[in-house]
Amino acid sequence: MKEGLTIIKPRIIKAIIDEIAIFPILPLFHKDSELSGLAALVLDQKQFTLEGNSTLEERIQYYQGLWRDTFHFLFERFLPHSDPDSLSIGFEMTPFSYMLATEYSLELNNLFELTEMDLNYIDLLLLSWAEAGWKLPAPSEQLDFALKITCFPPLMALSTFYRKAYHWNVQNAEHLLSMVVSKDVRFPSYENNFALQFTDRFISQETYRSIGGVEGLISNPGLSSNTIEKLKQLKNIIPKSKQVQKRVICPTCGDYHDQPTIHHDDILYAHLLEDDPNVQIEIGFNWYEEFRLKVRNEIEKLIRDPSTNINIVKDPTCVILVEGATEELALPQMALRIGMPLSLKNILVLNCKSKEKVLEQFRIIRSNFPELKICVLLDSDAEKEKRELEKMMEGKRDKFSLTFIPKGTFEDLVPLPIVVASLNELYPAEKGYEESDFKSEKGVLHDINHLVWQRGNSKLDKVKFISEAVRRMGEKDVPNLIWELIKEAYKLSGANIGME
Repeated sequence: MKEGLTIIKPRIIKAIIDEIAIFPILPLFHKDSELSGLAALVLDQKQFTLEGNSTLEERIQYYQGLWRDTFHFLFERFLPHSDPDSLSIGFEMTPFSYMLATEYSLELNNLFELTEMDLNYIDLLLLSWAEAGWKLPAPSEQLDFALKITCFPPLMALSTFYRKAYHWNVQNAEHLLSMVVSKDVRFPSYENNFALQFTDRFISQETYRSIGGVEGLISNPGLSSNTIEKLKQLKNIIPKSKQVQKRVICPTCGDYHDQPTIHHDDILYAHLLEDDPNVQIEIGFNWYEEFRLKVRNEIEKLIRDPSTNINIVKDPTCVILVEGATEELALPQMALRIGMPLSLKNILVLNCKSKEKVLEQFRIIRSNFPELKICVLLDSDAEKEKRELEKMMEGKRDKFSLTFIPKGTFEDLVPLPIVVASLNELYPAEKGYEESDFKSEKGVLHDINHLVWQRGNSKLDKVKFISEAVRRMGEKDVPNLIWELIKEAYKLSGANIGME
């Protein structure tokens, strides 16, 4: 490792990538992201006061230097055979960074205290970007746009490093294990972070093929003569096809392929993604709407079925124990509605499947995972479990938390207008459902079961109902009791709440 390197800590890199990964749900630079990990390294005045630096230009130069040193460390540690200087570390203007800055970010102007010198520096940056042919938004949006671009990390370099590190280490592990294992060793496919999959793939294979592959690119008048010349050179050096004689990890998708035959256009496509990022960036901007549509389609899949993604936590710091599937489904989505994603802070919702098993799971986790913080949510009929838990939690509020629904069940917390709208959607009846139908002292869930059976001869599917109800919720519809539970989980996990 080079002498005097100052690097960005892995946890900060993870926090930055995590913030970008949820851009479809929470905008970048949102107020509850601990001053936004994306902007914090540029905005941190303490470091610069100590070193005598104060201008925006000096802070940004220091920030980019941090990334350069960090990549030297990462390559030396994980990819000693590769050259970190081959990665470009600087302002990153790509179709993806442009899309993030113009569509998925809150304004940054209020975070920066800009001097006249800083404003002049930004004007010079914008001028240089325009002269380089970079895509810029309307003049009224350019100051905010420039601040966002300067705060973005080198996403293309990060994506390239993680992909190469994965392939290199998997291949080494395969070679080592093949010496002692007689059967095929199969490693999991490379799983890219939701955001990183867009950071250096600006033209999809579908778009590439639809425009006629390399011939379509070369004949496009929107590309510069320099890019067209590079494409012609690449076309001439790529073989017509190539038979690979062994099982390989595809550099594009990260999956295994057994002895594939790769055709000329597909070989060129792979080289296009790997060899010259500037060529791919120019191509991406020429087909920007196709790229934008591809990203938005992926976002739509994520939003349409978030339950498959948002409660996946590999290394939890805090677990919320719940009685059933409705809470397991609803809590992560309610947390998103109030801008406090659980998985982002390594908080897992665990379905124990009964109130008795909640108590059992609490004891198991407390004994076997003493560092893991625990929150518990119980329905009102779990008085016995509540008393037992209160005894075990006494004097340990820095590790445990108990939330008790005072009347009824989790479903009773759903606001009545949303209950009615959800029932009319899921269980349409001739008479329909109205708020005035809910008069019983036995609780909303009791009334729902009765009405659904009486008017539609149906049995309530609680998971289906809660899924529809949460889909209709906005921030103001999330019950106060759930707000407090999520805040408590954030506090126990060590996350900044930022919601006071």
